[in-house]
Amino acid sequence: MNRSESFSKAAQHVIYDVDALAQKIVVHDDRPVLERLRQGDFAETPLLLDPFFQDAIPRLAEYDHHIALLEEAFQKLKGARDGFKHSVDMRRSMLAPVRRLPADVLVEIFSLYIQDCGLLRRIDGRIYSLALLGKHLIFSPSFTLSHVCSFWRRVAFSKSTFWSSFALDLKVLGAFEGATKLTDTLSECLSRSANAQLSLYIKFDDFDCEDVLDLFLKQAARWEHLDLFFPYRSMSRFISQLQSGEQPPIFSNLRHLN
Repeated sequence: MNRSESFSKAAQHVIYDVDALAQKIVVHDDRPVLERLRQGDFAETPLLLDPFFQDAIPRLAEYDHHIALLEEAFQKLKGARDGFKHSVDMRRSMLAPVRRLPADVLVEIFSLYIQDCGLLRRIDGRIYSLALLGKHLIFSPSFTLSHVCSFWRRVAFSKSTFWSSFALDLKVLGAFEGATKLTDTLSECLSRSANAQLSLYIKFDDFDCEDVLDLFLKQAARWEHLDLFFPYRSMSRFISQLQSGEQPPIFSNLRHLN
């Protein structure tokens, strides 16, 4: 007898035993009690109510106890089944046609995905592959691709242009939980962008974000598209930060400034 047959046979025994247990729980006729409830009747003692009721409470507790044990056993069974399914899915994934695609074809597909799913600014039609959408959320289709599997992650990390466009609302950044971790994440993305030219949309706020600005100011020579929005106080602070270094930044690749 193979494993499948032995499992099926054991399962049939379990099903039969559960059916037998269900038959041992006698469901009583509640209509007489329901009629008494409708009439506003009451009983002073359990014995006067119904002889069945005297030992029903401890029996109900016994049923609940053993059903809980059965449910725990079935959860273990489902857990084993889920582990088995995971093993099947892992092997099924090896047969997926997408795994036969060479890396350069995947890059083209990924590029289309990022174009479709990136943050679109309707004013100029520019698409950003990383954006801050709220104090708990970094939106990036590049991250989504890199989380699928290690092979896709290597392909996504190898394409510098997938990590070269940023839309940052610094007011959101000020409310972001774990700002230090966020700065590290932005730094990693800039590293992956290698020497690719950068597109930046930065909306300033009174929040002190020198660490984040320093990250991007160090890459000023790679800025290609730059959109800045800020109140007057933030503008003066930004200009001061531009002038604070030993040498002023060189915008050798800047093609667009708003």
